[in-house]
Amino acid sequence: MASEYPTWSVLAANMIACTHNFTRFTNWRKFACYVGTAPFEHQSGTGIKGKTRVSSLSNRQIKKLSHLVAICACAYNPELKSYYKRRVSEKIK
Repeated sequence: MASEYPTWSVLAANMIACTHNFTRFTNWRKFACYVGTAPFEHQSGTGIKGKTRVSSLSNRQIKKLSHLVAICACAYNPELKSYYKRRVSEKIK
């Protein structure tokens, strides 16, 4: 599958290099925080204020590549394209 879409192989190579073959993290939560996909609530005191955010310590290069791969997948993979359109239409309602 990676040979069909070159952006996936670039992301895979970067992930393997940055995570030391996925041995750098002990659990998936730390990995998700490093990649920049784990949301954190913005809260102060007892109230939750504002939108959720991601860690500022995340690897921005991997986050950008992940976003690019997701956009390419939605554009060229018919199954993901229909899933994306369905989710967007649910959000609008």
